[in-house]
Amino acid sequence: MRIQVNRRDFWSESFMKFDIVTIGDCQIDYFVRVEDYRIAPAQAGRSAGLVLNYAQKIPISEFKFFYGGNALNTAVGFRRLGLKVGIHACVGKDAGGSAILEHIRRENIDRSQIRVQNGVETDKSVVIVTGGERTILTYHSRKNYNFSNRLQSKWVYLTSLGAGYEKIYKGVETLISRSAAKLAFNPGTRQLKHSIAAVRRLVKYTDLLFVNFEEAQKIAGGKTGDAKRLLARLNSLGAKNAIVTDGIKGAYAFDGKLFLKIGSFPAKRVDATGAGDAFASGTTAALVTGLSLGEALRWGSVNAASEIAQIGVQNGLLTKNRLLDVLKKHPGFAVKQFK
Repeated sequence: MRIQVNRRDFWSESFMKFDIVTIGDCQIDYFVRVEDYRIAPAQAGRSAGLVLNYAQKIPISEFKFFYGGNALNTAVGFRRLGLKVGIHACVGKDAGGSAILEHIRRENIDRSQIRVQNGVETDKSVVIVTGGERTILTYHSRKNYNFSNRLQSKWVYLTSLGAGYEKIYKGVETLISRSAAKLAFNPGTRQLKHSIAAVRRLVKYTDLLFVNFEEAQKIAGGKTGDAKRLLARLNSLGAKNAIVTDGIKGAYAFDGKLFLKIGSFPAKRVDATGAGDAFASGTTAALVTGLSLGEALRWGSVNAASEIAQIGVQNGLLTKNRLLDVLKKHPGFAVKQFK
């Protein structure tokens, strides 16, 4: 049974400062391409494994670094698609934090909601690229998160956070329940492991939910591989529009009336890092601009395909004109209903 939330307009939409504000962590991503490796097959209860030679020096064929993190990746995606964007994040008062701030300025994203904190180390990750896939070693420092529930934005995009995220969750819940702002929600790994209850509590306020199959099963409370059942369950928990991604197979969606499916847009798979953020930013941007969920899925799929065709994050994110041009040239790439 859907829980109805009464919203009071604390401010007029015409005076809102942003189209969307992303909330989450930023980080420095170090990309290494490894050639000498093997994949251990999946076993019962365990996924496939990446095997490297133990206690040896392992040569790499490529080393790069990028400014990343889900909140930053999606913020850049939204900005390139023409939205007025802010980002709410914490970074350390260190070289990494300064570099991220400068990158955000260059992308013309508002930085007024970023907190620079003494004694905090800016997050980092090592991305091991192997045959078009990626394995990520990630480090999140402990931050003193804070949040203003007077944030002036039409939409909020909430994504992965580190330890202490509870304060942000509480603030977002207050904002959404008391204002006209809409919530797009992509729960992070820590939140899904630490408290499914906290995630479900926010799902009931969510206008647009992004999860993969495994995450959907955790939130829904079951192991069904049936996309329709998962989507219906997420909708019953409160998500007005629920999207379950399925890797290279594409994505499934439900808006409370129609079950939709879209395949992956054709692309050369060079590096899958950032594909989910590119898909989410394209899909959300379309809804923010007033398009249907079906058309939004097309936006997301094309944006994701462009991203995976290049190594690193943000390099493949499309501008609105470029994205529309690709869609115009591929009218046959369409969403289908399923029952």
